[in-house]
Amino acid sequence: MATIGNKLHVVVAPVGTLGDLLPAAAIAHALAARGHHVEMVVHEYFLPFVPDGVATIAYGDAAQYARDLADKRMLDLAHPMITEVLVAPSVLPQFRAVEAAVAKHGRRNVVVLGPGSSVGAMWGARCCGALSIGLISAPPVFAIYQMPRPVSDGVVRAAFRAAGISPLPPPVYDPERRFSGDFSLEFDYWLEMYPAWFAPSGAPRADNLLTGTFPLKSSSHIVEEAQRFAADGPAPWVFFPGTGGALRKACPDFNDLVREACERSGRRGIVLDRTQPEAFRRYSDLVAGVRFTNLDALLPLSRGLLHHGGVGASSQGLVYGIPQVVVPVSFDQPGNAAWLEAAGVAVTCAPPELNCERLQSMLTAAEALPPAPLQRYAELLRSEGGAAGLAEKVEAVALRRALEAVPA
Repeated sequence: MATIGNKLHVVVAPVGTLGDLLPAAAIAHALAARGHHVEMVVHEYFLPFVPDGVATIAYGDAAQYARDLADKRMLDLAHPMITEVLVAPSVLPQFRAVEAAVAKHGRRNVVVLGPGSSVGAMWGARCCGALSIGLISAPPVFAIYQMPRPVSDGVVRAAFRAAGISPLPPPVYDPERRFSGDFSLEFDYWLEMYPAWFAPSGAPRADNLLTGTFPLKSSSHIVEEAQRFAADGPAPWVFFPGTGGALRKACPDFNDLVREACERSGRRGIVLDRTQPEAFRRYSDLVAGVRFTNLDALLPLSRGLLHHGGVGASSQGLVYGIPQVVVPVSFDQPGNAAWLEAAGVAVTCAPPELNCERLQSMLTAAEALPPAPLQRYAELLRSEGGAAGLAEKVEAVALRRALEAVPA
């Protein structure tokens, strides 16, 4: 299905870490598989993770980005580094990509997808008349999306001005400082990239909200040595500190702690370590490290998953019905961890409490969780549409908009 006489031209503009990119990439791949022209505006660092069939517009320097992601200040929501590194460099390439798409295919055939921080793409959609859909991946912060999403003072506004983008978004005068910035953006629709049953209770629902489910895609990149290690003996635990290394920043000795806990308890483990130079490293007979691999391939061979509480990792653990240990660091992670524990599929602790003894006891407790909740949520997620279902919702909204524009 496409708009009248044409395919959609979809501009996908993720901002953040690899964990933010992969769900957007899954939707992009699903839309491309349905015959639409899809391009992703991504930092050079993420080019290896763009799926086949999706065009790219790259910006930035991959080596510098890797150094910035390792900085602990990236965990601080109030620190300007988040805006300086993740948002400001994306403003001009996103805006120009939307401009070019509309000039080539017409505003009624262009759809722009991105999180609230993809301000260049979303302002480009507003200026050029394209359909804009904001992607929501973090349930506990849903309430902030009930109002226009703020753009940070200073850095981003300066990026707009330096790029020569005109007109600028109108200013917002807010004496109560409900906004963290001095102008705001509105979206035509919001698309939840998680199922409604995972949302926090009591959050009001926006009228322009499209409810969805987890994209359930991590990567097409498979490290065969990791697969063989997992299959060659008792099922291992997978230890995942987050694509941005959040848990490793909060616990600098994370790798050593995991190896010690596995050696003491006799468990097998695989540590996902984006910092190691090799694609695969065998630490001992019990423990191995892999730089990055497809969790959809690895987790079915695993005994359980320890992670930082991101939505992506949480969904991967849920869909494969394996117990989880969650050590949340910041952003939406504490809320996700609390939901998983209340659902009976995980045990949790705060990063300062993590030591070898605590880790061993949590692994034991997770392995003793009743299987019924694990099975129930796995079946529930498998019954939902994933990335394909989200792509269908985007299509349906775009088609309805095109039909409304056709004269009777």
